[in-house]
Amino acid sequence: MTAPNPEYADWTWERMLRDVLNEGRDGTDQATGTPIDRNQVAGHGVTWVRFVERRTQELDRGTRPTVDPGDRELVGYRRVGPGVDDPQRDLWEIVRGHVTFWEGTGGPPPSSAFDSFYRGSVGALTRLYAGTNGWFSERSFTDAGNLLWRVEQTLLTTAAELRVLRDGISGTGSGFDGSASAVFLAALNSLHADIDRLTRDMNAADEANAWSDRVFRQSNDLLMFRERINDAWREFSDHTHEWYNTYHPSALFGTVRTILEQVDRGSLNAVSVTIEDTYGTGPVGGTFDLTTAAGWTALDVLLRTAWLRQLVRLDLAMRDALAQLVAALRETGGIVNRFTGPSGGGQQPPPPPGPPQRPTAGPPPPDEVRFTSTLSGGTGFAGAGFDGAGGGGPGLAFSSSGAGGPGNLPAGGPCTKYG
Repeated sequence: MTAPNPEYADWTWERMLRDVLNEGRDGTDQATGTPIDRNQVAGHGVTWVRFVERRTQELDRGTRPTVDPGDRELVGYRRVGPGVDDPQRDLWEIVRGHVTFWEGTGGPPPSSAFDSFYRGSVGALTRLYAGTNGWFSERSFTDAGNLLWRVEQTLLTTAAELRVLRDGISGTGSGFDGSASAVFLAALNSLHADIDRLTRDMNAADEANAWSDRVFRQSNDLLMFRERINDAWREFSDHTHEWYNTYHPSALFGTVRTILEQVDRGSLNAVSVTIEDTYGTGPVGGTFDLTTAAGWTALDVLLRTAWLRQLVRLDLAMRDALAQLVAALRETGGIVNRFTGPSGGGQQPPPPPGPPQRPTAGPPPPDEVRFTSTLSGGTGFAGAGFDGAGGGGPGLAFSSSGAGGPGNLPAGGPCTKYG
């Protein structure tokens, strides 16, 4: 992973889905469902566990408390000494907490938002791989590259043919003579110069840097972005989605339950809870007084933080992929953007009917013409070097293309573990 790009420091996975892919809902398509939001899963004001009680119980010597915590209870107990009422008996201290992850308090439970987060993300990646995301499609670049290639080939052929005609007319024995011939030859020279200028501006003869080649490369850049974010999601999902994954809430509750089962050999006032490092993020842990509500609140924060830390890793990988994509788009935008018009002005063609189409950055210089990269079936690009409509981050927008299908896609696909 490259160094973090500060330009995208506040971008989250959800924002990328929303602003880059026009996704981020948990419905069956891009337009339906509830927006996914990590804050509804584990943010401020959300609780996964809460304190219920701390009590004592006297039992016959050698007898332990009989508790059946169930799936949503967390119980710990320890012997604290002889009984108060009967010293021949044992006095036990018992604490109990309750798992609220599957329960809503004035709204949907965190578990619903958790399921939506995975369902919405998997749906977005699935549509991306299937070529059914009409907002973000490498096919639009392929179509634009094909169109530009045909223009380049036409320019190269036409320039060569005009050069032969011009040289033939100006040569001895061509049959063209007089003032009318001079005017016609001047017009032919001007036409050839304009076509030759456009040919050079488009780098049509340069196989590595022709406009068509640059735009074709963008198709691959979009495919690489797709692969990178899918790999990042797969790693996150493999650590967090299934009940047996280390950072799934059920597994986290299981870790606490195992620790509480052994607390009779320690203290309920200082219970050490550690979520082991299994994926390179480093362990998270703390020591909690589980005889108090404050101790359970702190434990709740620890459990939610364990899941959120994995999400931060997903954010970092996504930002790296996004920075590489935008850098490639900007590089092409600096080349496939403007071309030189004929020097000296001359009579300009009448403007098209309707409101004037002026670039947002102001009018072009007198001898410069703005190239707007409107793609087949789409709305073009907005951002560094491109005009068009769309949303996105700093200097970035993605076009909506309705052209064609998914094209030739490489092997692989989204992690579709979510059912």
